[in-house]
Amino acid sequence: MIHDHYQYAVEIERLDRTPLGQFPIVMDWEPAREWACFMTLREADNSTRPNADATVEPEWDRSQGEPFVGGVRVRFNGSENSPRPVSLPLSYFRKAATGASQKLVEKKLLQDGEQFHYSVVAFHASTISNRKLGLDLEVQELPSPVSVRLTPSRGMFDRATAFGTAHEADVPVFIPQMVLDHAANLTREAARAETGGVLIGHVSRDTANRQIYLAITDLIPAKHTRANATQVTFTPDTWSAVDAAIHLRHDDEVMLGWFHSHPAKFWCSPKCPPEARRECPLGRTFFSGEDCMLHRAVFPMAYCVALLVTNTTPGFAMPSSDGGMAWLSSADSMS
Repeated sequence: MIHDHYQYAVEIERLDRTPLGQFPIVMDWEPAREWACFMTLREADNSTRPNADATVEPEWDRSQGEPFVGGVRVRFNGSENSPRPVSLPLSYFRKAATGASQKLVEKKLLQDGEQFHYSVVAFHASTISNRKLGLDLEVQELPSPVSVRLTPSRGMFDRATAFGTAHEADVPVFIPQMVLDHAANLTREAARAETGGVLIGHVSRDTANRQIYLAITDLIPAKHTRANATQVTFTPDTWSAVDAAIHLRHDDEVMLGWFHSHPAKFWCSPKCPPEARRECPLGRTFFSGEDCMLHRAVFPMAYCVALLVTNTTPGFAMPSSDGGMAWLSSADSMS
């Protein structure tokens, strides 16, 4: 359960600091709790998520003070031995601020795409409704064990080629070259349609420095999907087939994320010159709204990653690693 005793609102201003209004927002704290659980797992050197019962509370802005929010703190409830609170920055509210700004666009007080400043305020909720809706059910959340393997990572770093920009907070993700090649082949075979699959492997902890990393072992092609040139839909039969494949492997692997393709070279006119194709925004890697929804719904764990393969040219090929392993600093996408 997530406890939240505050009402939040976004205050929006033009870049010249002209105020445009205050908008109440309802926050989704589940990703915040999930990230806090994962950060605790990384630091606690164990394989069990902390107590699922948590409280989210504002951290006041250092320069302005209450009610202005500088970030939020996720605090786990329970005994004195509960993990320390985990703080998240103000940027957690960015999506909510963007949604609130759309009301100003609709009223023509902001232009679509116009930049703006936002701040967040919070007020303690003095009353909480006790009215029950629907069925009278009691739900109890329990800590979920995470299968963490103790495995040295030094050899993997020595064999791997790094892709993407490394960030201090990122968890290393090791992807075998065969997985990248498999994703490239599936993309070519699908031609004009999108295709996808599930990345499986292990959440691992280095035996020397005790740091968490992801070791992807294989890619299971997504069967029973519905696909066209701009979308691939995973069906219940898709997930049943993936579960069956993981069970048959008998290696305690888990779903670490997913892969899907963008057949971008088929989105444009054949007459489009190569120079224009190189600059075309459709050829860049991006997540659509549907992609974000799938990742949020099916891969909500903080360690889950996504691999996006964009087919942009007739000579399309995945990056090659001489060591047979690619090391991604996070959920990088490759073209």
